[in-house]
Amino acid sequence: MPVLLLVLLAALPLQDPPAREKTVIHGLAMPVPAGWTRTNDPSGAVFLVPPQIPGVLQSMLAVFPPNKLQGGHWAAHKEMVKQLLQQAQWTGGEPAFSHKAEGPGIFVKTEAAGRTAAGEGRTFTLFTAVHDGIMEAILGINNFDRNVVDPVLEATTFKEPPKSEARPKIVEAYRRMNQRLTINPNGGAMIAGSLQYERLWLWSNGVADFSTSYSEGYA
Repeated sequence: MPVLLLVLLAALPLQDPPAREKTVIHGLAMPVPAGWTRTNDPSGAVFLVPPQIPGVLQSMLAVFPPNKLQGGHWAAHKEMVKQLLQQAQWTGGEPAFSHKAEGPGIFVKTEAAGRTAAGEGRTFTLFTAVHDGIMEAILGINNFDRNVVDPVLEATTFKEPPKSEARPKIVEAYRRMNQRLTINPNGGAMIAGSLQYERLWLWSNGVADFSTSYSEGYA
């Protein structure tokens, strides 16, 4: 019987370990690892502290309450970076920034580094994501272990699926004669292009579109 059981177990397909249950924090669902501590601040921020290395400046994540988006995502993101710098009071020199749009996960981020008046180095990383006119924000305080934190942020999702945005409408359309000329690389003669008109569309989302090719349904 034990031999038969081993054979049956060996025949079973390998399965991935179960996904870690996510914790809802404000508008985000995060897979908070075991061993992390959580503190709910009266300001509304939620502090998540991973296990620390003794003798090293404490690092943590601060999950802020969501804010209504004012303007574009990057504009609101950089404005928040500016406000955080004012609170940090890094007066030991001009801080350095690195803006990145590639994640982890649903986020864009800004890494900031500077010095206090005493010359001590300080860093923070701001992660933000936008849905339905709302900006979610997480602040990484001090030098955190990216091998630990990045997988958590990579797996973080919005608490509720974002609403699908309505397709913008064309509110005004213009066309004018403007056949462009190009230079023939073989001889240098001027050649008239195939497009005789220049088109301009004004979209309901405020975009002025000068594209020369369009998606299906916008011919």
